[in-house]
Amino acid sequence: MFVEKRFQIDRAACTDETRYMLMNINYEADPVMPGRGMLVATNGKILAAVPVDVQEGDVFGLIRATAYAAIRGKMRHERHGPPHPVVVEKDRIFLTTDRLGAKYDRRPDEGTKFPDWRLIVPKEEEQTVMLSLNPTLLMDLARAIGAQDGVTLKMKPDEKGVVLGAVSVKGDAKDGFGVLMPRRP
Repeated sequence: MFVEKRFQIDRAACTDETRYMLMNINYEADPVMPGRGMLVATNGKILAAVPVDVQEGDVFGLIRATAYAAIRGKMRHERHGPPHPVVVEKDRIFLTTDRLGAKYDRRPDEGTKFPDWRLIVPKEEEQTVMLSLNPTLLMDLARAIGAQDGVTLKMKPDEKGVVLGAVSVKGDAKDGFGVLMPRRP
């Protein structure tokens, strides 16, 4: 597969060993676009799916998130450079440009099956609000108001379900509050 360094999919994988099936990244063929694949990871709280180009000979299935993280760490440092060629074989995964040739065991524990992640993705017709946020600004605001356990967003969508106005951001009762200014989608 060819992977862009900006995709840090391993960050969405679970690190809790009691949820071992979520400690993996699922590599699968894109059912709609031939020659494309998807990497999917979840920790039960977030789910991330990113597109990748498939290389001839790739073996789809689970990849240990720790192996992918090690591969990602060896990729060149530019954030938006060309995709990196990663070989995905039955039992191992490696970066073809790695001069030392380090190969990582990709095999998850025997019997591990990745959950059917498509069941939790909201259907297009179920989505009623469109909100466009700058994640860096949201994180800055959450830190500024002292929110450590998450934030609640309140907004007023227009008749088409698009949020064009300011978004109220509130942490816990002991935290402050803030406003995220409008951003066009």
